[in-house]
Amino acid sequence: MSGPKVVRIVTREEIIAICEQHLARLEAAIARWTLSGQRNETITEAEIAEVHKRRDRLRALLAADAFVELQKAVPEEVAFLDADMQSRLARAVERAAAERTRRRRRAGAAQTVLAELRAGGKPVPSDLSASLEAIVSGATADQDAEGVFAKAFALLGGNGPATTVPDRTRDIALQLGAGERPTSLTEWRTSILQKESDERLVRVDGLIANLQVNDEDACAAFVRRLAQINAEPAATRTSLLIDSLIADLAEATRKAREQNDLRARLRAQLAEIKRFSSAPAQALASDIEAALAASDTSSADHLLVAAAAQVAAEISRIAAEARRQAILQGLSSLGYEVREGMATAFAKGETIVMQHATTPGFGLEVSGPPEAQRLQMRVVAFGSPAAPRDSSRDRDIELQWCGDFDKLQDMVGRVGGELAIERSVAAGAQPLKVVAGREHLTIDRTIAQPRLRTREGP
Repeated sequence: MSGPKVVRIVTREEIIAICEQHLARLEAAIARWTLSGQRNETITEAEIAEVHKRRDRLRALLAADAFVELQKAVPEEVAFLDADMQSRLARAVERAAAERTRRRRRAGAAQTVLAELRAGGKPVPSDLSASLEAIVSGATADQDAEGVFAKAFALLGGNGPATTVPDRTRDIALQLGAGERPTSLTEWRTSILQKESDERLVRVDGLIANLQVNDEDACAAFVRRLAQINAEPAATRTSLLIDSLIADLAEATRKAREQNDLRARLRAQLAEIKRFSSAPAQALASDIEAALAASDTSSADHLLVAAAAQVAAEISRIAAEARRQAILQGLSSLGYEVREGMATAFAKGETIVMQHATTPGFGLEVSGPPEAQRLQMRVVAFGSPAAPRDSSRDRDIELQWCGDFDKLQDMVGRVGGELAIERSVAAGAQPLKVVAGREHLTIDRTIAQPRLRTREGP
């Protein structure tokens, strides 16, 4: 495998650029997790601090050149944060839905009790009436509501003035009818507070709670709409309005989730593209920031595609430049004459040929596309294609190049990169390519031999 070679090059700079993109996505994921948790009160400061500690440990992997570990661990952390956020949101929605159901039933119970008191023919103290109305409107705390219901129970049962609440803990009996067992306060409370006028309202509570964590503004409109439905006197119309409300709530929740997902993807893409200083990258970053500020996702798909393509182009540019530099610097350090203008030609995808001081009449040809991810490298001879060749000498030069290539591989590896052979031909297996004249070496001034960048820096 000492003759012409097709090689694949991965540089330290390219790997670092990829790792930094992973870390940018992690920062965006942490920001989203934190915002969601704080807005819905599902995380603590201690939990936020722990996430930041894990992030710092992952960042330390980059400084330690643990590139493979970082590229495995960061996506796992991002996935964990997303799953954890969704799990916390689900629990928050469940709690909020249960609380909405409890408050709605309590308000309904207060409304029922107030109606029964007024229909019973007994005078209802103004303070009790006001307290029940406050429960209906949701303006009464749980503890206060318990006392109000106890007063109402006493009045309904004829156990004395409703303005006095016994201190005793035993149940207050209420004789509901001849021959029937007296009902305790606990039983009465349970019967009225767990009574559900329409089971569909439980689903409405869940949908409203779900929408609230996704879009509070939209949720407020549906809460007002539900209040209007509750005020409807006609049961048939109420039933139709509830069905319509459920359908609209489900659709609004779906759209809100989609919008939140788009905004999250835009923020993640923004974190990636803001790292680059080129004019196209900065322009796209500004467009994404404007869309997020205006809560406008109409152009989100276009921005995401354009930004992803630009990020890929930026990394490709960084990688290509680093690959070309690694090859030219490495060959220069091995004694090949890297001349001024070769780097520019190399960047354009042109074939370059360089000679070695110890092998006059021979050179090394390097060719490949501008991105330089894969290159062909082979020994060439200078002279006339018609002139006879010494195949033994040609083979010796190819074997010498094999040793130089091993050294080049080692140099690239020492600075965190990789130079891998994808295809090669044995030395002497095919005649050397002969380059007529030395037109590739017309520029006289040789570039000073630079040294390869080390892991510690330039």
